[in-house]
Amino acid sequence: TYHSTSGYNDRRTIGIELLNSSKSNRDPYTKEQYESLFKLIFKYLIPLYPTITNITSHRANILTYNNGKGLKQCPGPEFSWEKLDSELKSQGYTFETKGDLRFKMEKSA
Repeated sequence: TYHSTSGYNDRRTIGIELLNSSKSNRDPYTKEQYESLFKLIFKYLIPLYPTITNITSHRANILTYNNGKGLKQCPGPEFSWEKLDSELKSQGYTFETKGDLRFKMEKSA
């Protein structure tokens, strides 16, 4: 399944799909969920797919590439984009932000 509903855009994007115990996905995420997510992103996905320059939510991708059709809140509103930003910086990345989108990611030399 294409995260952005567009295979072309998915070549350079990690789309975060993260659920919690709430049916509406509104509960806080656990420390273990963040640790697993960061391990997946930085130890597996980015090394395996060096074309990745964006990390985004499912909602932001649908708004950008599918005119808002099929909107869902994933990750939910309790997801801490600040924790992701902090991890990106600690891993040596520079990047720009726009809402739920982290883009123009580059590893510092």
